[in-house]
Formats: sequence, structure tokens, C-alpha cells
Amino acid sequence: MQDPIVQEHPRDIAAEQAPSRDAERSFRSSTWPLLLRVAASAVEGSSIDTRRIPSNTHGWAALAGDAEAHGLAPLAHFCLAQRRDATPEATVQQLEALMLRHRLWHRERTVVLEEILEAFQRASIDTIVLKGAALAWTIYPSPALRAMSDIDLLVPPAAAPAAQLVL
Repeated sequence: MQDPIVQEHPRDIAAEQAPSRDAERSFRSSTWPLLLRVAASAVEGSSIDTRRIPSNTHGWAALAGDAEAHGLAPLAHFCLAQRRDATPEATVQQLEALMLRHRLWHRERTVVLEEILEAFQRASIDTIVLKGAALAWTIYPSPALRAMSDIDLLVPPAAAPAAQLVL
């Protein structure tokens, strides 16, 4: 019997087989059920049921790298840490190392974001924090669970030149 989460979210095989500019970021068939289960567990706010994940050792071996490539490494660590007994130790160690890196990156980005927002406030520039930086603090149990590579801010068009000077 196929996993209902995988059935509800089928892979687009035609799109996967089409030439892609970003081929290295496509999902591997060995990690697709694992990453999908991680994402579903995070959305549902439930513990991941590792019994429903195939015990394919290649999938586990590639999980940390694929999770990182798709911005899911912190969530994978969070979800699988609760089921450490059912997760291969090498995968746990890789995810722990990635989580540590994400925590450090998040800490640095938070400091930079605070500095920018304070500078914009001193310059009376209205600012809206968008996407990952906003979501990290509003919907995730821990801000470091939201992988980010940048900080997105929105300022009024008329304030853009002043904002660039402040930066």
C-alpha cells in the first residue's frame, strides 16, 4: 500500500524529465517520500511516522543533502529528532550539523536585520519585512527552522533612494 501523503502529492514525472536549468535541485526518487513526509509533518504539527517511510538506505543517505538543497534541512532535523530511534545515526549527525549552521546563519541574519530596521527607523523609512525573515518569526516553532539565503524588505518607492543610502 502506498503512503497516502505520497498519493496526495504525486511527483510530476514529465516536469522532472524535462531539461531543467536547476537539475541538481530536483527531487531524487529515493528522498521524495522522506522529504514529503517531513514537510507534511511540519504542516500538520505532528510527529513524523518513520514507519511509513521506505527503509531505502540510499534515501536516508541522501536525505540531509537533498533537504538542504530544498531548504528543508532545519525542518527535517526538527521532525526526525523526535524519532531519533528510527533514523540512521549518520543522517541524524548530518542534520544536526546543518541545523547548527542554520542557527548560526539565522543569528547573524537577525543581527543584520535589526541593524537595518533600526537604521531605517532613524531615517523615518517605513519598512515591511517579507518572506522568510517574516515567516521565521511568525509561523515556525523556532525561527531557525526557516531556511533563508537573504532578507527581503519592502520600502515605499519614494523612499528607495534614501533606503539605499542608509544601507
